[in-house]
Amino acid sequence: MARLLLPLVALLAFTACAGDVLVKLPVHEPAPDSPLAAVPPTPFTVSVAIADGATIGGRRTTIGNSDMGAVDFAVDPRETLADLFIAELESAGHVLAREGENGERRLDVTIDMFAARTPATALYWDVTVELRTTLESTGAHYEVTVTDRTYGNPGRGIITRLAKICLQRVAAQFREDPDVAAFLRGE
Repeated sequence: MARLLLPLVALLAFTACAGDVLVKLPVHEPAPDSPLAAVPPTPFTVSVAIADGATIGGRRTTIGNSDMGAVDFAVDPRETLADLFIAELESAGHVLAREGENGERRLDVTIDMFAARTPATALYWDVTVELRTTLESTGAHYEVTVTDRTYGNPGRGIITRLAKICLQRVAAQFREDPDVAAFLRGE
């Protein structure tokens, strides 16, 4: 009887973790004292697209790559990234302009990947969230991969936390990028 009980408990534990996860990301809070504040105030617009073939969301898996459900974002990643870049630029003193306004700089961004994966061993999951973006306006590529280990359900909490870290790190790369400052100056 005990030999049958252990596999049944394991099956129930893995099944309890199954299901889709909807990731709700908090509003981005820009860091104070951005180097972009050294650039004279510039009107700008932001346009974010998703690359053809981009991986957005992801899948949660367990041992043997068995599917545990999808990972989706509550807010479209294009909106999330646009809000992030707008917040960073506005906090540095730049002004969101209407499309086509005289003198505005258009920041074109492509999301190449924003996804979670959860490969597992018999004891734990390594939860990874990866964000890759391209600033078409400057040619810059920002890539962040964040991984954490969990011995429990690789659910919404850990995935949300890692996705937030990815966004914060992309924002830091953006505000520290000298090519972004040059772009705002019109160079």
